Amino acid sequence: MKKTLVKVQTELYIQHNWEGCPLEEVAFLKNKHVHKMFVTVEIGVEHNDRQCEFFVLRADVLKALEGLYPVTLTVRIHEIGSHSMEMVAHELFDYLEEFGYPAIFAVECSEDNIFSSRVERKERGKKQGVGGGIGTGIAI
Repeated sequence: MKKTLVKVQTELYIQHNWEGCPLEEVAFLKNKHVHKMFVTVEIGVEHNDRQCEFFVLRADVLKALEGLYPVTLTVRIHEIGSHSMEMVAHELFDYLEEFGYPAIFAVECSEDNIFSSRVERKERGKKQGVGGGIGTGIAI
């Protein structure tokens, strides 16, 4: 049996820190620092005729990131506090699933396209269709 996934990618700048870093060799992570974060989202689809439009999905991913992590500086840097890439991937996965993408399969977030975390759907039985989208008005 085949499974078809559509994938979108985007990038943004983030600022964060690891306040409780216990590792002496990377103690600098306690200080706020900036990364270019790359985000990849994969959604399951049931047919091959644009069930999930790439431009709409990417726009919805950006809206979700803005909702989760507002831009706090005029130079378009998202403040994510002490969140790790694992935390961001989990939160974005849940946000997209709750707001119109029940067939979300995976979310991957990386710092500078070097260090990444990937969250994938584990359980079976979720609706496989893509559903609507954030603010698209399309029914699920």
